Amino acid sequence: MQRPRTVQEYVKLVDDTIIELEELRDSAEYDMESSARDMAFVEPILQAVRNLRTNMGDGSYSFANEDLPFMAMITGRYAKIPCADMLVAINTTHRKGLDVED
Repeated sequence: MQRPRTVQEYVKLVDDTIIELEELRDSAEYDMESSARDMAFVEPILQAVRNLRTNMGDGSYSFANEDLPFMAMITGRYAKIPCADMLVAINTTHRKGLDVED
């Protein structure tokens, strides 16, 4: 997944990721075959992405060459969650900035 080129694209990526995480959490709640314990990891990731979005909205967000908190949560067995590529794109953009051409 390519890094966003504009602030608007970056915000949209974060918003879309929040929606994906909410849908993943909600579908797990209704899927009787899935244990709530197995999907418990979604809520802290969702909260971390929501916090990022809040910081973007209130102007306190800044790019930095360090991983966002949720990256530690999506390694290992959780790396295959449906929106992992979106989370990686958000983190890469956070670390490297927008994909702007000179």
